[in-house]
Amino acid sequence: MRFALIRLAGEDIDVWQPLTRSQFEVLIADATRRIKACLLDTLDRSGLQMSEIDTVVRTGGSAQIPCFIEMLGRIFGPQKVVLSDVFSGVTAGLAISAHV
Repeated sequence: MRFALIRLAGEDIDVWQPLTRSQFEVLIADATRRIKACLLDTLDRSGLQMSEIDTVVRTGGSAQIPCFIEMLGRIFGPQKVVLSDVFSGVTAGLAISAHV
């Protein structure tokens, strides 16, 4: 069984906790449902048809979470979902927004 080791360390604490992918997905299940609902609501409000969306760009750390990748693939089709600037795309967008 594969797992990640989560460590919380500080002056008076040092806790190590193994966490499997399935345990992680259970922990984020509510957030995943809310993200999907928000995404579908945004699509609905945009007035766009799925055929009008050419590319869905994944960026940021959570764009690496397999259940999110799979969700985007189910909604848009995996061929439309691309990865770009995983760790700099969000900060670049914030910098552009701050400049404006």
